Amino acid sequence: TVNAAVAEARVAWNVTRLTTITGSLLRDLSETTVANASSYIATRAELRADHELLRNLLLDARIGYEQDAFEGIDRTDNYYIAGVGAKYLVNRVFSVSGGYGYRERSSDATNTDFTEHAVSIRLNTQF
Repeated sequence: TVNAAVAEARVAWNVTRLTTITGSLLRDLSETTVANASSYIATRAELRADHELLRNLLLDARIGYEQDAFEGIDRTDNYYIAGVGAKYLVNRVFSVSGGYGYRERSSDATNTDFTEHAVSIRLNTQF
């Protein structure tokens, strides 16, 4: 049995009509498949900026940090997260988006650290 407070807060600041900065804090309880751990408590902070460069071209950037504290074992994972992206609105139905994401995990458990670089391109549709 694990007892933990969970909460989420998000604040948006419209710097201009074209730029928004959003800050968020999250504390959540999640299940895990890590041996001898029943769950982990995730605490995350993120800062995101969105900008409408052109009427049909949207840009975003984000940076964040997350700490996962495992219940039942002595393990803590720290994640460092960053990314940039763009979305081009082709018309009212189609858009093309892409981005780059970086994630690094630093853990006090042996051989579990990693660095991840991800590039994505998407074709989106909405009706």
